[in-house]
Amino acid sequence: NHIMQLPAIIILALATALCPPVLALSNVPYCQGVEFHKSHKFGIASPVHSTPSTIPVFPPFCLVPLQETTCSGLGLSFECFEAYKKDSPFGSGIRMGHFIVFLALNMIGVAFLCSYYNRTRRIWQQSMLLFTAFYAIFTSSFALCRAVWMLSRPLFIGAALHNLFEWFILIQLFSNTVQRQKMYVVRAVTFILAIISLVSLVPNLKAVTLLEQSCGVMLDLGLPVMFSQKWLLEGRDLYKYPAIAHGIHWMFTILPLIFANFFVGEISWMTTFGLEFLVYVSTPITHILYLNWSVGFDEEKRAIQDQDMRRRHISRDEANTLENGDVLERPGKTLAVCWIIGLFFLVGIPQYVLSPCPPNNFCTADPTFYGTAVVQVYPGLEQAFEDRLEKYKLIQKGQSASGNIEYQFTRSLSNPSQYRFFEVWSSIKDVEAWINSGIPSQVFREDGPMAFIMNGTIEVAGYQKPYPGSCKDKAQLGFHVEVKASCQQVWNVVTNFKDCSWIQGCRYASIDPKNPDLRNLSMTDGSFVMEKLLYVTTDKFGYQRLPGDAVLGYEAVVSKTTSTVTGTGCGIGFQYQLHKGNNWQEQVEAMYETQQRDAIPYIRQLFANPGRWVDRQFRVEIVNGFIRYKALSSVHSSLASAARLNAPGNVSKVEIAVEDRHRALAHRWFYIVENPQRDAEPAREILAKNFSLSLSGIRINTFKAFQDWLKGPADQAKASSHVMESFQIQETTNTTNGAHELKMVVTWNGILRSNDEHWIAQTEHTWETIDHADDNFARIKNLKVRFLVPFSPLINEARSGDQETSCIFHPIHAKENTTTLVAHN
Repeated sequence: NHIMQLPAIIILALATALCPPVLALSNVPYCQGVEFHKSHKFGIASPVHSTPSTIPVFPPFCLVPLQETTCSGLGLSFECFEAYKKDSPFGSGIRMGHFIVFLALNMIGVAFLCSYYNRTRRIWQQSMLLFTAFYAIFTSSFALCRAVWMLSRPLFIGAALHNLFEWFILIQLFSNTVQRQKMYVVRAVTFILAIISLVSLVPNLKAVTLLEQSCGVMLDLGLPVMFSQKWLLEGRDLYKYPAIAHGIHWMFTILPLIFANFFVGEISWMTTFGLEFLVYVSTPITHILYLNWSVGFDEEKRAIQDQDMRRRHISRDEANTLENGDVLERPGKTLAVCWIIGLFFLVGIPQYVLSPCPPNNFCTADPTFYGTAVVQVYPGLEQAFEDRLEKYKLIQKGQSASGNIEYQFTRSLSNPSQYRFFEVWSSIKDVEAWINSGIPSQVFREDGPMAFIMNGTIEVAGYQKPYPGSCKDKAQLGFHVEVKASCQQVWNVVTNFKDCSWIQGCRYASIDPKNPDLRNLSMTDGSFVMEKLLYVTTDKFGYQRLPGDAVLGYEAVVSKTTSTVTGTGCGIGFQYQLHKGNNWQEQVEAMYETQQRDAIPYIRQLFANPGRWVDRQFRVEIVNGFIRYKALSSVHSSLASAARLNAPGNVSKVEIAVEDRHRALAHRWFYIVENPQRDAEPAREILAKNFSLSLSGIRINTFKAFQDWLKGPADQAKASSHVMESFQIQETTNTTNGAHELKMVVTWNGILRSNDEHWIAQTEHTWETIDHADDNFARIKNLKVRFLVPFSPLINEARSGDQETSCIFHPIHAKENTTTLVAHN
């Protein structure tokens, strides 16, 4: 019955193993994996797939040295070696996988503890079941420690407790009586307590790692060797399941964990996903096999004990627990050989098989600590300050201090009143000893040179442990540009998340209706880019460009400062951070080239004229708005169809379908009217028979007349945009033929073909429509337009030479793009 649980455990293990790739490919821009987010097109939700080909299948086959660091979690911090990169593409998934393994093993162990409690309370009659249940529970602690504190002392203590219960399993197989089992259990506990003490007290973390792992590997390899010998060579079926279980444990749990330590920091499918996958799958399988076997083992052991007690009239503790042929013989020799073999995997492979990775492939921290300080003295007191330092021999004492590598004192050539201290120390303990010696505080006490120092303060950068660029997971780049505009003007444009006019190649920005911190950028090359707003302050604007097909993902910070060149303009700083994926150096160089060649000149030109960016913002919307209307028409058509499918007996859904059908019609009409192709053919499916249109003072009732109007009066604007300010739909009294009346207030923006001027108007539309379900759209029967605000040029006060820009206009950002999609998306 217990073995029937195995498929469920395998399914759980596979689900656990899928955590790293699923979370990695759905969340992390670095790996360029499958990104599930809003489609870049028109704010419509759909998955966008980018290729995971940027992740190599295999890592470079070289040794990545373990770097000691500090791991923190659950309110505790420990010295550790990284077992995996938390901020790698698979980092969050690996942590989640560990936590699920932790829960799964606890569930397995607790379930069998309950089985033990229900069977008997006599420990030694059900000892194998009890030990294997705790074996699963203590193995779970190993998973938790590796997830939180990685290769640290808590992990090694958890591993020692894991090994303790492996000793308990082994003891029952080579000790044939309960008396001997109790004696060896005491010895095993003593041995493991000694290991735990050494793990806790030995200061060298590498020595601790080798100590515990070598003892653990001895057991993890020795057990399957001994079990397999009894099962395969001697035909003892008692050892079948433990041989399989521990063989799986050695091959697919222990070896992957050992190999994973050789490639920490290398991102590949084999090391970062494949090895972890094997661990997640094999661990629950191992323990469910052990636990199911332990039930039968205890029952057979009790039967043998009862038979021996009756035959020899002895106590249960003295009775045999195994048949003579089932007892393991001379396990000590086998374990000694396995300990030597284990050292080959732990020491031999990294020392003699794998050569060290080149310096660029891993992060090597500089062991020294650097400190800097800047002192600005009052003019004229420079010599007094230097004499004070010479009196106390500060430089000489610093250079002779224990652990000091360099202690320098320099004076600036460009600013003679400024001095710099530069220090290099062997370790942080040497730094602390120097500070605690009292020498620096003696020299810089208040009645000394502090009176010479400007404002009585020393600019201290502190002591830091430098890391080379290879230690950083993100590459940084940036540029600075000066523009002839006030910082307030610049900031109003840059921080307006609905405006992308300052981004070269951006046609317009559409705000995500469900998340105002997300926007889709439509680019002039036909691509779409998604960006996420991170923060906005008075002088900084942070956003993230999400990666997609052929789109490089990065985080950006835009900052503003008063121009250092002219003193009247504005300086704009751009800082970018991108993850170091494959070919990241080429990506950085390409970004620098693009910024220098295109972005900087574009931004300078954009802000050269105070009214230029306002005009451009409107013109981009006007020129390209018709593309969006076509998409919105399709959206509302789909929504109407969906509502009608679910409408039987539901009046509200019928009304929703009618409204969406008419919104689709309106967007289709504006798409046709605004399309610069001036193609009248698409209008055939939205015009009813015997239609009548009143446009530009002209009455139109034939398709030829409509075509002439589209290519004549309507073409006086080379580009135009319509924004529906209000939308009302109601049935007319004649409902038998699907007649409705639609009223809209529409704001019009256009660019005249004759003089390229930007004009505006506002009108009231009244449409009579006929809506038949068989048609793709509701059809226009009668259309009348009444002017609320006549055609007039846009008044842009900035063109008059004012410093600040203020414009009188109706908003270009279509309300339909936000309110409608919020309601129906």
